[in-house]
Amino acid sequence: MTLKHHSCIAVIGSGFMGTTHIDAWTDAGRRKSIKYVYSPSGRELPDEYSDLDMVRDLDLILNDPSVSFMSICTPTRTHVDIATEALERGRHVLLEKPVALDISEAVRLQEAAEKSGSILMVAHVARFFPGYQAVYKAAQQEIGPVRLVELKRISARPAWADWILDEEQSGGILVDFAIHDFDFANSLLGSPGLVESIQVDTGGPMLTTIHYQEGLASVTSHSDMPADFPFTSEVSVVGDSGYCQFRSGTAVETEGGYGTFELNGVIKDIATYIGEADAPQSNPYARQIEYFLQCVETGKQPTAPSFEAAVDALRVSLAAVNSLEDVNSTP
Repeated sequence: MTLKHHSCIAVIGSGFMGTTHIDAWTDAGRRKSIKYVYSPSGRELPDEYSDLDMVRDLDLILNDPSVSFMSICTPTRTHVDIATEALERGRHVLLEKPVALDISEAVRLQEAAEKSGSILMVAHVARFFPGYQAVYKAAQQEIGPVRLVELKRISARPAWADWILDEEQSGGILVDFAIHDFDFANSLLGSPGLVESIQVDTGGPMLTTIHYQEGLASVTSHSDMPADFPFTSEVSVVGDSGYCQFRSGTAVETEGGYGTFELNGVIKDIATYIGEADAPQSNPYARQIEYFLQCVETGKQPTAPSFEAAVDALRVSLAAVNSLEDVNSTP
C-alpha cells in the first residue's frame, strides 16, 4: 500500500516494543511517514531515532488529522483506553498483544472498533514468522487433520521494562508471553475447551494443556533463564497424514536465519516452501505491518488474527492463570 502524503504514523510507546515497531515501519519503507513517537515519561530515544519527533502529549497526536495510523505499544493495562480513543477519532490501530487483561475490556474495545469503521488489528506477530507460516501451510495442506500441537517458548528473564514483571500491568508470563503459542494452537485446532496449567515451582517452567474437540495442544513456557540464554521457540504438529516441526533461536543457524523446518523427516528450505524465496522482506514485524496496511486499503478486517481470535487467545491465557492458581491453592 502506498501511503498518501497526509497519512502519517504515530507510534505510541517508546520502550522495547515501541522501537521494535519503529524499526518495522522503517523496514517496510515508511520511516518518513512516522510523525510522532509518544512517550508519557519523556524518556529519550536512542540516537538512531533522533530524526523522529518524541512527544509527551497524547492529545496532540489524537487531534492531528494527518495521523491515520497508530501503533500502540504501551503497557497492556493501557491498551483498551488508548485504542478506543484512537478508533473514536477515526484512526486505524495496530495494537500490541495481549489485547487486554480481561475479556470485558476486550469486548468494550471490539464494540468501539465496530462503531468506528476503522481497522483494528491485534499484533500476534508469530503468525508472520516464516517458520510458523510453513507449519500452518503444512498442517492445512499436507498433514491434517491436526491432532496434536506441541509448542515451546523459552527465554531469559525480560529486562527491557519494569512493568513486564508486574502481573497487575502485564498479566504475567501466561498472558504476555505464552499467548503467542495459545493463539497459534487455536489457529490450528479451532475453538479451545478445557485449559489446565501446572508449574514446576515459583518462577519455573509452566506446562499448559488445551483440549479441543478433535485434538490437543501442549504449551511449555519459561522466561526465567540466565541473561545470556538465547531465545528459543519450537512448534511441532502431528496430523492424520504426517508430522512437521519448526525450531528457531540463536542456537539454530540456518540459511536466512529463519530456523529449521522439517516435514515428514525431510528438512525444507522455509523461504522456498512458503513460496517467498525472493521476498525482500524477512522482518516479521514489517510483514505484519504490510498485512495491516493491506487490510486498511481493502477495508477488510484482519483475519491473521481476527479480533475474535485474539480474544480467544486471551481466554486461554486467563484460563491458564486460573488453573495455575487453583493448583497452587490445593493443599
